[in-house]
Amino acid sequence: MLDFKPITKELLIREGRSLRRSRIQICDYTPGCLYIWRHYYHMRCAEADGMFIFESGDGSGLYYNCPSFRSNNSKSL
Repeated sequence: MLDFKPITKELLIREGRSLRRSRIQICDYTPGCLYIWRHYYHMRCAEADGMFIFESGDGSGLYYNCPSFRSNNSKSL
């Protein structure tokens, strides 16, 4: 089971470099954008096998995104 945690400034400082190195070329998953919208979209983050997984939603419906790998040595799905 994944342990989803709130997106905090400390998390983004610690993991921001990994997020910036990902091959995703959209702004939705930049550290600044994640931090700005974390409350509005009820976003939380978990890490599994080097991949960041984002959960958003307020309980009436949850959504999951897997946009970012932590390193090039991560396992592929």
